Amino acid sequence: YLFRTVASDSYQSKALADLIEAFSWTYVISLASKDEVSAGIGLENFRQDVAVKNCCIAFEGRFDFDNEKEVRQLIERLILGSEGDRLHQLANVVILLGGAEYARQLFGTMKKMVDPE
Repeated sequence: YLFRTVASDSYQSKALADLIEAFSWTYVISLASKDEVSAGIGLENFRQDVAVKNCCIAFEGRFDFDNEKEVRQLIERLILGSEGDRLHQLANVVILLGGAEYARQLFGTMKKMVDPE
């Protein structure tokens, strides 16, 4: 028999908040997929845990990792911002809530935007 115990999502959220506190990050960017993987970590719990550590989520974006156009729009919004919404420029850290496939899609799309060939 094999038994596997996985920590609850609230522990993951608290661990991320502790990491943010340990590095004294005051502004972070939070990117999450729209599916249950990132929702599982409890985005609301994450927001609360980060706020307790005196950190601001300067920009929060959600994307469907299967939709390259949506990922591209999110990246453009993050880089360019919008008038009156420049708080995200204070952040030097991006927290990605999701699995490895989300990171591959995000970085793959960024690479295509920088080097389209």
